[in-house]
Amino acid sequence: MILIIFYLSLINSFITNYTQFTGMAKVDSQFYLSSIGGLIKVNNNFNLEKYYSYFDGLSSHYLTDLSCDPDSNLWIGTKYGGLIYFDSKHKKFQTYPKGKIPFEININRIIIENDTILLATNSGLYVILTKGTFANFEDDSVFKIEYPQIPTNNIFCLLVADDIWLGTNRGVSKIKKDFKTVNNYLKPLGDTVKAIIKAKDTLFVLTELGIAYFKNERFYPFFSETLKIVYDFCFYKNNFYLATHSGLFKIIANSQKNLDTILKDKTVRLYPTYKKDTLLALVHGGAPTIIGYLFLLSDTFSQKIWLPTIFSSIVSDAILDGNGNLYLAHFMVYSGVDFISLIKPDNSIIFLQDTLINSRSLAIDQKNRLWIGHWAIDGGVSCYLPEENRFQVYQWGERSLKNVIGGIGIDYYDTKWIRNGENIIALDSLGNYYEFNILNLGKLEEFAITKFAFDRKNRVYLGTLNGLLMIDHKNTLNNLNDDEIRIITDGLLSPIINWCSSDRKGRIWVATPNGAGFLKDNFSFEIFTTQNSGLLANEVYFVDCDKYNRIWFLTKEGISLYYPEKKKWQTFNQYFLPNWEKRSNFYRSFTINDYFGEVLIATEDGLIRFPYPEEPFISFEPKIYPNPIIKDKNNVYLKVSNLPQNVKLKIYNFLGKLIATDEDFKKEKGEFIIKIDQKFKGGLYFLTIETEEEKFIKKFVVIE
Repeated sequence: MILIIFYLSLINSFITNYTQFTGMAKVDSQFYLSSIGGLIKVNNNFNLEKYYSYFDGLSSHYLTDLSCDPDSNLWIGTKYGGLIYFDSKHKKFQTYPKGKIPFEININRIIIENDTILLATNSGLYVILTKGTFANFEDDSVFKIEYPQIPTNNIFCLLVADDIWLGTNRGVSKIKKDFKTVNNYLKPLGDTVKAIIKAKDTLFVLTELGIAYFKNERFYPFFSETLKIVYDFCFYKNNFYLATHSGLFKIIANSQKNLDTILKDKTVRLYPTYKKDTLLALVHGGAPTIIGYLFLLSDTFSQKIWLPTIFSSIVSDAILDGNGNLYLAHFMVYSGVDFISLIKPDNSIIFLQDTLINSRSLAIDQKNRLWIGHWAIDGGVSCYLPEENRFQVYQWGERSLKNVIGGIGIDYYDTKWIRNGENIIALDSLGNYYEFNILNLGKLEEFAITKFAFDRKNRVYLGTLNGLLMIDHKNTLNNLNDDEIRIITDGLLSPIINWCSSDRKGRIWVATPNGAGFLKDNFSFEIFTTQNSGLLANEVYFVDCDKYNRIWFLTKEGISLYYPEKKKWQTFNQYFLPNWEKRSNFYRSFTINDYFGEVLIATEDGLIRFPYPEEPFISFEPKIYPNPIIKDKNNVYLKVSNLPQNVKLKIYNFLGKLIATDEDFKKEKGEFIIKIDQKFKGGLYFLTIETEEEKFIKKFVVIE
């Protein structure tokens, strides 16, 4: 089954499902929507005009709310990124100084009253007095109202009327506008207050047990119902509407009991005044990460508005075919997911419904067909034939661990190598398959795709929990007797191989939890760590190679590039997306496509897609001398020349112990000089030379 969904007019370097909306603001005739995936601008007809992501200047794409100031600029609340100011005229983002508004807080709601900005957060109420100069942060006064002035710091909502009202997880607080007097009202009906409104000169609050109203300095029940998870409510055309986890409901007039169901999808925000005679609702999809939509309701019509997006923000794997079609798998959006997002070269988005469930890993063969591995005992492998618009299925029994697919690789002869829950299967181009039952293969991990690599002899390599597996089948798949199979660990600091890849010379590179490296001719590894290389972190998730034979490493702290021929390192964090929530499998796959010159990084928040630099960089060439250094007299020095400004130098011994830093070097006539004194024993040393963009490692030897 194939379903064409939308046309996406703008492809960004970050592709995600941005329809998990959290807030809306109107600026002139346009609407801005905050979401878990970024900021969206739509016109008055709700057509998408622009999408802004982390790579457009947002300090975080986990946006929680937004509000418009009198100058028609936006203030945007986030998780993990503090408060953001958006100049709507010049389309520029500025992050509010984190010394005033910390990045660590979650901003739940924003209200701007005259020249004052109020932030409801999980760390109290922040008040910003702008003095009327919204764009000038330096003259702002910022203070906080927090526990014990109010019963809790966890504030969900705000209302500014004659007083300032806060909805918290411990009732309601009323604050005078001089911020000197606070009154607290515990349990107005339930404990948690998610929304506060004023209707017909009466204050109403929404709790998990229903709606209460305020009169004579106390709250009274108005509508009693065990709603449990509630988000928002409003008063529209003489009726109350409730936004809840279970849907959108209308309280039937003259009834304190009955609800009329409008929608059954999770509804999070309601806006009764943004569009004339229309109630506008922000609705999420049925699962946490699938498509949300806008809902319009009036006396004469109701309408769902879908914006162009991929099926889910969770991308488990991504691959380009030879025609520029981009396929995305969305494993574990929910159990049984069977949709693949296909972004065509014209940017139209198609949802492919697979014939098997839990689509997880992807590969493209020489005939431009898509191969999909499925994680289920009734899964297996499916093959999508784009010209015929259909799927073929390959299974090994109806219910078997052989159908639980960890990864698929395709070698030079178009043979599909499949890692499953029991063994490894080779499926040749004629449909014949051969099984390799290997001891110590190790278990599969649910969220970690296994990657195959192939050297120039067409030997097969696979990362496992016990080392690097090599299968030399001598190109005779039908003769298992001449096979050479081994698991290689010699030289590794960790036997766990997260990912493997081959470079232009046929060398096999590995990424491990404790460094990265390549396999030498003697079947041992040369390993790089932060101490002897330009790796940004020892925890390396992925490795791949581009057409210039540059080796790309995706680490816990960012992307490092290595030029083996020049032994140079470069940091490439322009397109690195931080894992703010510290999820253990946030980065799902890493693929380089040389035909289109693109890098694809699949993450649980979306796909990072960018062109890699066309030309190898040309930079400074550090020189060190003498090398080796012979300690045959009292004053022996190491000299380093041909360095740029603001360089950082460190020296480590062979065991990784830090021996010297910048402070130990002297600069004379453009050279950096260090005395080789008693702390330098005989042996091998590593000099790290680091700038903001590059990191070099130079080796030198001290002989006593």
